[in-house]
Amino acid sequence: MRRDTPARPINRPASSMAQRTAGGTVMNRSENTLKDLSKKQKEYVGKMLENFLEILKLMKLEEDRGTPIRVQTAEQEQLEMAVRAANVVRSAENLLALSEDLKKLFFLNDFPYITQTVQKARDTAKAESIETQARMIYIYREMENELLDLEEEYGSVWYLKPQDPILSDLTNGDAPH
Repeated sequence: MRRDTPARPINRPASSMAQRTAGGTVMNRSENTLKDLSKKQKEYVGKMLENFLEILKLMKLEEDRGTPIRVQTAEQEQLEMAVRAANVVRSAENLLALSEDLKKLFFLNDFPYITQTVQKARDTAKAESIETQARMIYIYREMENELLDLEEEYGSVWYLKPQDPILSDLTNGDAPH
């Protein structure tokens, strides 16, 4: 800080304080982007209107088209109309690109929708996980019963341990989520 200038207190308006919050800066950026897109939209529509009006001004009917001077000016006007028509097309393409930018902006800044979609996907995955675990436990118990029946019938050396770690993990709720 230089010595020759007195220190001034920094007075920030309340709006700048709100902009420093996480949501405030995002909203500020999106508002600025919307303002820029609005300016571009007005500019492109203005260019389209200007070029279209100039094309209409150039379209005039004259009776004497046989003179060499009139032929030259007619060709010049035709060329100018073609250039202006190309400008109208370019402005229309820019408006389409602007529309695409607006769609992206609104999609990317629609945080409640994104949060809701993620929450719904998480709930669906959790429900499917619980259902899969229940099916696994059912299949495990069915296999256990069948193997015990086979052991009784054939006297095999194969047996299931009464405290199987897989079954105890699944029934105690210690399964990974």
